[in-house]
Amino acid sequence: MLTKHGGYNFFRRLGPANDSGFTLIEVLVSLVLVYLISGLVLNVISVGAASLGSSGHQTLACAYGASLLEEMKADPERYIIPGETCSFKSDAAAFAVSKPEGLAAELEVMPMACCPEIYRVTICITNEQGDRPWEEWLLGFVRLDAEI
Repeated sequence: MLTKHGGYNFFRRLGPANDSGFTLIEVLVSLVLVYLISGLVLNVISVGAASLGSSGHQTLACAYGASLLEEMKADPERYIIPGETCSFKSDAAAFAVSKPEGLAAELEVMPMACCPEIYRVTICITNEQGDRPWEEWLLGFVRLDAEI
């Protein structure tokens, strides 16, 4: 629709017979809003899916590390050299706990200076596969009887 000055007016409706229509600006604004909202929704979904996968890996790693530590507590003489610091991989030791696929655990056993019968066990669990490497650390303490 041409105005008196010869330009187009996109903000004015065409007339009383066509009052139910939308102007071009209204359509463009609504399309931009739909685009922005759909982008936000897709971003939230993708972040949620990534977090869900990450928390599953973390839960598996913590359960595996806790199982290794409990096995060490049950039979400490099998894994600890009295008075010495040692490091070893879980594959090298004869743990009864089966290793989950894709995970590797490295253990460091260190005697505590203040209590020689208490050993600090640090467990580092890493993933061996996938495109994003990660690691999980656990700390525990094991008592080795001095009489043994």
